[in-house]
Amino acid sequence: MKPKRFVLVSFLQPLKPGERFQASDWPLHITVVSPFETGDPETVRNAIGVVVESIRAFHVTAGNRALFGPNHDIPVNEIRGSAELSRLHENLIRALDRQITLKNPRYALAGYRPHVTHHHGRQAKPGETIAIQAVALVDREPDEKDAGVRRVHSVYPLRR
Repeated sequence: MKPKRFVLVSFLQPLKPGERFQASDWPLHITVVSPFETGDPETVRNAIGVVVESIRAFHVTAGNRALFGPNHDIPVNEIRGSAELSRLHENLIRALDRQITLKNPRYALAGYRPHVTHHHGRQAKPGETIAIQAVALVDREPDEKDAGVRRVHSVYPLRR
C-alpha cells in the first residue's frame, strides 16, 4: 500500500470533513504538524484524537509580516509566542513519532515557526487574535487523478 500524505493544520475559518480545495488556493491556516507520510492512517487518526482531547481551545496573535521559504519569497504573518500552540505541536509530534515520516523534519520541535501564509491577497493582520479551536487532518493526495486537490479528512475539536 502506498503511504498516505497528510498535514495537520488549524484553519482560521472552520472547514468540515470532506471539503475540498485546490493546493494553489489553501484557506488561511496555521500548520500544526508539517506535511508527513504514513502507512497507518488509522493509528495516526487515533493518536491525534487522544492528544487533542486533552487540550483546551486557546488564542494566538498574528505577528508581523515575514518572508519564508528557501528563497525568502513566501509572505507570511508569524504567530507571536504561544506556549499552547507549541505544546500542541510538540505533543502531536511525540504521539505520532513512530507512525509518520515528516517531509521536512527541520520544521518540527525546535524548528517549528508557526505562521499564516498569505494567499491571493488574504492574510492575517498583525495583532489579530486567532482562535485555535480545532485541528484538521488534511489529505494531500485524496484524488489520484488530480494531484492539485486537497481534502479535509478529519476535524478534531479542542476542549472548550
